[in-house]
Amino acid sequence: MSSDFEKIQKLPEIKDPLSVFKILGAELERRVTLMKKFQKKGSALKYMHRAMTVVSSANGDEATLCGAIFSRHSPSLTIRDCVRQLRQDPCNSKARVEMLEFLVKRDIKDILIYREVMLHALLEVSFSHISWRTLNLVCVTQVNYLRLLIKTVHTVIHRQAGMILNDQASSQEQVKRKENLRKQKQGMEFLMECRTLLKGKRVAKDIELDMTPILAKKSANIIQFGRAFIPIFSSMSQLPLTHQSMERWFSFSKKIFDPIPLPELYELRMWRVQGKILFAASKTGDKRFLSEMFDLYIMAFNSSSLTASRIGNVIKTPIDKNFIFERALILFEMMKNFPLAGFKIEEAYKIQVNKCIESLYFLSKEEGTLELQAKLFKVLKHKKAAI
Repeated sequence: MSSDFEKIQKLPEIKDPLSVFKILGAELERRVTLMKKFQKKGSALKYMHRAMTVVSSANGDEATLCGAIFSRHSPSLTIRDCVRQLRQDPCNSKARVEMLEFLVKRDIKDILIYREVMLHALLEVSFSHISWRTLNLVCVTQVNYLRLLIKTVHTVIHRQAGMILNDQASSQEQVKRKENLRKQKQGMEFLMECRTLLKGKRVAKDIELDMTPILAKKSANIIQFGRAFIPIFSSMSQLPLTHQSMERWFSFSKKIFDPIPLPELYELRMWRVQGKILFAASKTGDKRFLSEMFDLYIMAFNSSSLTASRIGNVIKTPIDKNFIFERALILFEMMKNFPLAGFKIEEAYKIQVNKCIESLYFLSKEEGTLELQAKLFKVLKHKKAAI
């Protein structure tokens, strides 16, 4: 077995595919924290010598931020020049985006390299400025990384199955290996479902959202801000690894849009995507995801209650309509999945379903509303919610 394959097998998301988004999310947050340290230093040129010294180490955090791994695997002068600029300033977005746009055009089959490509792209949408270029890079790299991950897990499963057939190990060790093989097969099924679920929605050219001047002035042009906010957050809701960044944006943007529930709408869409991912993981029989799904739906429902009460039955804008519809979808997913997962549905939530159905009457002309009402009626009628 090659040393590269041994490295691949040690990737945490290869060992536990069901936790892929948690694993990569934690690694992204580690890098975001590191990047913030560089930003606090002010002029990165002051620290250029230190960065250039540690970049030769594959394990150095600065080397990771500079993309040193790409220069070692590519003879391209473009890549080497971008890495050189990032050595001088790891916060140089222009150099990082140029490097990533060059890399995504290449047919990269090495999952270790492509993992870094995706994490670098995600780093670019983790701060106060998001552009169509950076977000589309995340869309492309998420789709491609899931494809490579599925292919790699399949290869690992095939090799492990062959090893088990020819295994001379003790019966106890064989049982352990068979259990690991079973978990990886379940993980691959989960990844394939995620690939179908998370298509990624690319953003039109020239769309940008920059929070920096807004944070400085503590105010914003709502119309101008909203025009960029809608396509960008519509795309990000389908990108689970951007959700931590979205939550940071929501905390401030709610103040800008108040009382318009635009951030609350996309927050609900983000939570619904998270719920679908957790439900897909729980279908493998792994109980840890059922509890997380339960907590997520309760939190989403409770967090949106105040906004729903404020809107009431006086639905004035398309955003109000979309919010009510999205909250109804969350409630439907909750009522449908909880009994299947063995959770008890409290009477209070059944009352809320009736209120939600009532609110949907005011949207009866909207596409999909009557169908959703019928589904909500059905989960009320059938306690087991077998749909």
